[in-house]
Amino acid sequence: MFLSEGADIPVLVIGFNRPELTRELFTLLREIRPRRLYFACDGPRETVERDQARVALVRAGIELVDWECDVRTLFQPANLGCGRGVSAAISWFFAQEPAGMILEDDVRPSPDFFRFASEMLSRYATDARVWSIGGLNLDPVDVVSSQAESYRFSAIPLIWGWATWARAWEAFALDMTDWSTWLDLDDVCARQQFSYPAKLLLRNRFSRVGSGKVDTWDIPWTARSLAAGAVHVLPRSNLTRNVGIFDDSTHLGYGHPLLRDTEPLQFPLIHPDAVAIDVAADRTMLRGFFEATWLGLARKGLRRATRGVARRRQTSREAVR
Repeated sequence: MFLSEGADIPVLVIGFNRPELTRELFTLLREIRPRRLYFACDGPRETVERDQARVALVRAGIELVDWECDVRTLFQPANLGCGRGVSAAISWFFAQEPAGMILEDDVRPSPDFFRFASEMLSRYATDARVWSIGGLNLDPVDVVSSQAESYRFSAIPLIWGWATWARAWEAFALDMTDWSTWLDLDDVCARQQFSYPAKLLLRNRFSRVGSGKVDTWDIPWTARSLAAGAVHVLPRSNLTRNVGIFDDSTHLGYGHPLLRDTEPLQFPLIHPDAVAIDVAADRTMLRGFFEATWLGLARKGLRRATRGVARRRQTSREAVR
């Protein structure tokens, strides 16, 4: 057993009702051996009978922490949902720590992620422009191959394995009912050179969360970030992967060719000359992964309709188990 680089940085693990995924993540963390580990788990849903047992198994996964470690837990008695549940966990974490790494149960970080995030948290600790460090790389090969530096800056936060500071999280607010009064989307899209389909995509996501049709925390985080003109660190190599993306209980089979396995990152890091968003790379990421094109928007609409039918069927099955 060894104490890896990055082990001094506290880690927040967020789980819910997937014990297999949670136990896999704790097993991986055995190799990193963080000295401070926070574990948050939402409560079971009253309408889903199997949640009670599965949530209990998730919480029992903390028993796998068998190294010297300060462990703290936040187990919600009732279900708060994706929006309140995850954001409450992150707020709890940063009420006790000035900075840290955040891993949801289906995220698998590489060892290089911990070293990278640790270095970035230190380097940009007092730079108010920088709000987060992502582990995910969604850039196509041609963009990556043209990049000499070890990371770039983006206007879009990626949260499948990420790190941030309490100072940045202070700006978070879950409520988006009045988002258009504090976020000038036209101005943001002009400054970041986002395409018109990208603007429509963002407007749709913000509106769906603001109206209560979608319950999530990451869209409010993105909106607050764009409103503040914040920047986010994205590594040149892909340092995390999401193993739950094909889980029917979450994303219902959505995948993408730009989602790839983790890759090594070369150290020592080569730093960019300036803290400046790579607008061209962001445009490519929005087109490629987020499908911010006219054809992509049409495909998203079709998938949303298909997922709606699948979710209703799955909820009916779960209710009778």
